[in-house]
Parts: sequence; structure tokens; C-alpha cells
Amino acid sequence: MTEQSASSPHDSEKEEHRQYTLSITEADRQKSFDTEDARWSRAQQTRDWSILGVMILIMLIWQFLVYWLEPGLR
Repeated sequence: MTEQSASSPHDSEKEEHRQYTLSITEADRQKSFDTEDARWSRAQQTRDWSILGVMILIMLIWQFLVYWLEPGLR
């Protein structure tokens, strides 16, 4: 067994503590929360719901098509 694998997990606490935060200023962070994403605009929401509606419609058409064409299901 090598020395590295024999060390306990608590030995890593002795090493310097890593920070996993972004290095941005407080003003930039606040600005990023204040600006509205393009994803939340009314046009994007309408587009997203339209795409979802088309996907549901295609699925329903396929399901009813299989139901009516498969003789054992009716």
C-alpha cells in the first residue's frame, strides 16, 4: 500500500480550503439576477407552448392512427 492511499480523508482538511464560487463582483452578480433572460419573454413562452402543443398533437395522432389501424385493439 502506498503512502497516498493510506492517508485518511481527514488529512485533506489540512490542505487549503478550495472555493467553488465564481470570481465575479457583487455588482455583476446583482446585475445578472436583475436582467430578464430571453427565455422568459412572452414570445419565447408562446413559442415553447406551441412546440409542446405540436408534440402532443403528433403523439395523439400517432396513437389514434395505431389504434384504428390495428384490428386487435378495437
